[in-house]
Order: sequence, then C-alpha cells, then structure tokens
Amino acid sequence: MTRHDRILVLLKHYRDVLEGLRDRKSSDGYLVIGMCRAWNHASYQELERLLPLLRERMPRLHDAVVTRYLGYFERRVGWCRKCEATLPTSRLGKAHGTPAGYCRLKGVLVMVEPRVVRIGGEGRDADLRNAVEWLERHWRGEVEIPADVQAVESERKLRAVA
Repeated sequence: MTRHDRILVLLKHYRDVLEGLRDRKSSDGYLVIGMCRAWNHASYQELERLLPLLRERMPRLHDAVVTRYLGYFERRVGWCRKCEATLPTSRLGKAHGTPAGYCRLKGVLVMVEPRVVRIGGEGRDADLRNAVEWLERHWRGEVEIPADVQAVESERKLRAVA
C-alpha cells in the first residue's frame, strides 16, 4: 500500500476515530469516555497538525476533505453479498432475487443482510486528489495505519470479498 493510499485510509476512518472507533468499555463494563487509542497514534496526530494548516493555506482543498470525510450521514439498508445490490430494509432476512429466491447474478439462494452505507459526503474529486497530495508533501515521518483502524479496514475488505 502506497503512502497516498494510507493517507486515504486514515481520512476514510477519521470521523470514526474522532467519534471513538466504536464504543470502548473498561474491564468492569462501564463506558470509557475519551479519545480512542487510534486518535493518539502518530499518524492521526500528524493529520490533526496538518488539517488546520490545509484550512489556512488551501481552504478549497480543506473544504473538499471535510465534505467527503466528515460531512456524511449513515443509513441502514439491505444488501446482497453476491451481486452487491442495495435493497430496502423491508427485505432484510428475506431471499433476494427471483420469486424462487435466487440471486440473479450467481443463481444461488442469498439472504438480504443489513449494511450501513454513507450518504452524502460528495466532494470534487480533483480537489480531493490535490488535498491528499498536499497532505502527502507536508507529512512528517512515516504514514502508518493504527491497528484498530487496520482491523476495521481488513474486516470491510473481507466482507466485500465474501
């Protein structure tokens, strides 16, 4: 994975990291309030250093990053893992495809599963590309993906393949 790709992964999970990357509980079962481990990672601290500089020096590029990676909302939908069709939530737990219940793409019985999708967060691709290039040029040190973020990203890729 290139440096550019790692910055994209960091940005993609930036809002999750700011929100705590899922609820964390202490050993006694109580919710722990505070930033997650990933936020304290050197790469996210570097991103925290660079984003205000990007806003100051290149506001249009900063706006594109904020719109894409922070300005979205999430919605639960139905999803077919074989043909990757997005379906209404009323179809959850039901067979997808023809009246016989077979997915049109693979010809096998597939149940519609829940999935969370991002809505909105559209930004100009050219501005986003330029913003990531700017971040890459000004980045100090190595670009690394924290273990917690890597686990979430690996799980997402495995779900996409299955």
